[in-house]
Amino acid sequence: MTRKFLVLSLLLSAFLLNFSVATFAAGAETEEGKEDPTGFIMHHIKDSHEWHFFNVGHTHITLPLPVITYSSDRGLEFYKSTDFQNPETHKFGKEYAHNGIYIDEHEHLGRVDGGSIMDFSLTKNVAMMLIVIALVLFMVLSAANHYKKNGAVAPKGAASIIEPIVVFVRDEIAEKAIGPKYMKFVPYLLTLFFFIWIGNLLGLLPGAANVTGNIAVTFTLAMLTFIIVNVNGNQDYW
Repeated sequence: MTRKFLVLSLLLSAFLLNFSVATFAAGAETEEGKEDPTGFIMHHIKDSHEWHFFNVGHTHITLPLPVITYSSDRGLEFYKSTDFQNPETHKFGKEYAHNGIYIDEHEHLGRVDGGSIMDFSLTKNVAMMLIVIALVLFMVLSAANHYKKNGAVAPKGAASIIEPIVVFVRDEIAEKAIGPKYMKFVPYLLTLFFFIWIGNLLGLLPGAANVTGNIAVTFTLAMLTFIIVNVNGNQDYW
């Protein structure tokens, strides 16, 4: 299994390297044409109410995402992102308002009448985060089932990937940095490690979302760590 994993990693690395070279070449051509690629790059990195994959000619290959809104006078409402955009250019704007609601060019929801509205939409980063969580659960639960059925034997399948990471985080990070009571915090550290690791790997794929590059995600992880550290800190820490 380890050999297969290494071969798969090498193939994935070669694919990403080839994609990077092609992107660099396209960037060079753009520079010669005196076009600024910043807007194009930021459009694909930032969060969005739709998931754009690529273009085929003038056709946008995208995945519409649900737009969920709440207001005190209208209650909870459900739409899809295509209700608020130009069907040809896929651009959002106040001129494409639907049922009195619009998404502006900065991906912010608003009401034509100026009333307050809350946005609970499933955006691209949220959808990607759910995919990351599903993959982490699949890997961890597969490894747990392996040990539950076979006991303390040589790891196979997902367990052969999970075990070295668990041992590394437990022995090289938690024990050395925290001290005797490190086992209390190992589950949290492993959760962070796998979430960030899988999120970063998927973020390298063309068409994927940039979850860990979103300040809201990193801020939330930082605040969780801040709270855990300060709540569990002893008198020497304070």
